[in-house]
Amino acid sequence: MNKADIINQIYSANLTKRATLVVFYLVNRANKEFTCFPAVKTIAKDCNMSMRTVQRAINDLIDAGYVKKD
Repeated sequence: MNKADIINQIYSANLTKRATLVVFYLVNRANKEFTCFPAVKTIAKDCNMSMRTVQRAINDLIDAGYVKKD
């Protein structure tokens, strides 16, 4: 699977707007293995949203199976 496939899946997914923005951010920042480790504060700043909104978005993505949190 490549980034384009993931982006197409996201477009067809039933995600919240906040989750969609955050997952696109993560896909954009991910390496070839689709891993990245930006801080919540960094995501919030770059996406112009609060840290709490980012946390909710990440929880939405975890629930939907798009993100694994370590």
